[in-house]
Amino acid sequence: MHPGHAHKRTPHALTLCTLWLCAIATTGCGETVKLGIEDPCQDLASAISYRTYLCDGDRDAANARHDLALQTLSCSEVTNVAEHFECLDDITNATCDQANAAGDDIIAWLSLGDGCFAEVDTSGNLNCTVFNVAARQALVTRSVACGDNAFVLNEEELARDYGCVEAQPGRDEESKQQRQACLEAIPSATCRQTQVAEAWLPPECEGLYARTNTISAQDVCASLAVLMSEVLPRCSTLSPAEIEESFPRIFTCQDVQPEQIQAYLTCRRQMREVACTDVARNDVSILEAAQCGMFAALP
Repeated sequence: MHPGHAHKRTPHALTLCTLWLCAIATTGCGETVKLGIEDPCQDLASAISYRTYLCDGDRDAANARHDLALQTLSCSEVTNVAEHFECLDDITNATCDQANAAGDDIIAWLSLGDGCFAEVDTSGNLNCTVFNVAARQALVTRSVACGDNAFVLNEEELARDYGCVEAQPGRDEESKQQRQACLEAIPSATCRQTQVAEAWLPPECEGLYARTNTISAQDVCASLAVLMSEVLPRCSTLSPAEIEESFPRIFTCQDVQPEQIQAYLTCRRQMREVACTDVARNDVSILEAAQCGMFAALP
């Protein structure tokens, strides 16, 4: 301890080890276990404060960050205790570079831990950082819940290849509402036998969560086949299964380069908006009407 600091209160997070030990031992801890289960915001604030103190040794900064976290976060009751403590473990074991980068951005701290958003109400703060993690975790959870009827998505691959689409200038609040609607829709998304995330996304998520690197022609065909199977049946007697199976055989698809991703998202959005009265009621006409010809066309 540095001279002159003896009067300062110990950072809240220094009690966290006691909390963990009590939760594991479940004996002799009194109300500590109850606190760990019923007050996740306090635990998260303590974990953040603890890591802050270990990285810079500044008690005042650690305590201030603890108080800021409590002011920022609104938590629900913990339903998965193991996931809760895994989240705390991830935060307290973050590197100091990660801790310094997060700083006073409490949401950035949550993104350091798996499952940290599960018990936090993010509806009022759905920026891209929050939504990116929440959407990724929701997709993986949904794919696991589908069981044998689906391909289980890989969270590391989603983190590498996908991300949040930034809001257009002046539309931050509208985008937050759209992101919330997307997250609410993912748990009931249709189960898919594909690892292409675009195919899993419900209509509410269109243009909000997308590939951030090159999309292969094979993945373009797979995702457009799923989308066409949702759109074309409105305009024809073909079944969704027939459309999804035949699309990759009939059309030749092209890679989507990073600089083309916005155009590709526009293509997908316009496909969903096509009116049957405006097209010849076939997949070629729908692709043309949606300006998707640069991504999928007849050979």
